[in-house]
This record gives sequence, structure tokens and C-alpha cells, in this order.
Amino acid sequence: MCLLPRPADLPQERRLLHLPSTHDFAAPRVEPPQPPPQAADGLPGVAGVSPRSSSRNAPRPQAGPPPPKYPPGDRSHIPDYAMPAYNVISEQLNVSFVDPQQKRLVDDLERRINPLFDALNCETLSRSVVDQLLVLTRAMEKFMIVQLHWRFMSICLQKGL
Repeated sequence: MCLLPRPADLPQERRLLHLPSTHDFAAPRVEPPQPPPQAADGLPGVAGVSPRSSSRNAPRPQAGPPPPKYPPGDRSHIPDYAMPAYNVISEQLNVSFVDPQQKRLVDDLERRINPLFDALNCETLSRSVVDQLLVLTRAMEKFMIVQLHWRFMSICLQKGL
């Protein structure tokens, strides 16, 4: 039993301030969840649509990248403008090491850099990427020259030349 006056019993100016009580509203009706519709073959899905027909309308996945022009490991088709980069990197990989740990590191690096050589060979890299690679390899060459000069000077100083 509600002790508050009904809104109709209040003066007009007080009706606007009246907050409804819980008795003024009916409780919402909650229906139990329904099972998914059955397809014509009795399997769950959209009613009237068989899974076979819906798979025909499904978008097909796009094909992967095109196969390379040349087989992996082939280096005979590297363009002339990319050859300096290939030569500098290959030269660094062909350095002989006495320490087996260093040899393993070089072998691992060679395994990781072979996809770059394959991309150079198949010309799948843009010209701007190859140009940036050339800048890096020129810096490697300058560093090697400075390193060789430093080694030469240290040997000369040790021998007193």
C-alpha cells in the first residue's frame, strides 16, 4: 500500500515534481531465450538455407603473393644498379673466421639475408628501397676502409715503423 498521493490528486505545479513509485510501472516481461532456427537439413543455421548453399556465397580468400620469377639462391639476375650492395654484403659474409661461434653467427646472418638477395634478384624491391640499401652499403664500405686503416696503423706502431 502506497502512502503517497496519486499524481492526479496533486495540484498542477506539484505534478511536475512527482516521481513515480515502483507501483506505477508494470514489471517488464522477460522471455526465455529461443533456440537458433533449424535449417532444412535439421542443422542449426538460418532457416531455409542449407550450409552448402551459404558456402557458395562466402567470399573466397585472396591468393597469396605471386611466385618469384627466379628460384631462391639464383643471383644471376640482380640488376646492375643493385650489384654494389650485393657485392659489399657478400664480401662481409665471405670473411673466414677461426672461431666456430663467429662462423655460426655468420651462417645465421647469411640464412637471414638470403631473402634480401632473392628480392634483389627478382626485382621485387622498389627502386627507393634499393637506393637506401646502397646508402647503407656505402657506409659499410667506408667503415671497412677506416677499420682497415686503423688496423694497419696499429700494426705499424707495434713494429715501430
